[in-house]
Amino acid sequence: MKTKTLRTTLARTLAPPPRQLDSFQPFLGKPNALIFSRFLIGLKPDVKPGIIALDENTFIFVCGNNIVIQNIRIKTQKYIPGIEGASGITFFCLSPCKRYLAVCEKAAQALCVIYDVNTLKRKRILTSSESNATSFVSVSFA
Repeated sequence: MKTKTLRTTLARTLAPPPRQLDSFQPFLGKPNALIFSRFLIGLKPDVKPGIIALDENTFIFVCGNNIVIQNIRIKTQKYIPGIEGASGITFFCLSPCKRYLAVCEKAAQALCVIYDVNTLKRKRILTSSESNATSFVSVSFA
């Protein structure tokens, strides 16, 4: 019952507000226009786990080649982009103390990047230098 309520709550809070298509202004003809993402919405079904609860208001999930940290109470998102040259995120997990996030990416050599959740800074990059693995399937903090 809790998971169904959580999914419904997430679907409501992650849904973008309705927009009128008439108010959309295309950026064609404006060479200096910048496009920023305001909200990323979506889950990758092939990445396990699909979503992690950091606390009761904050959730971590994968959207495209980005890790999204969504706070549903204050309706903000923080982004951790994937490593350039990698083919995509294959797995991610949170440390038991909920301070570090391990993100595994598929590349010529498998990558596992450790991030500090509070500062979103990269702490360490681990690679599969001893084997010819191109992706990590699972990882866990000890």
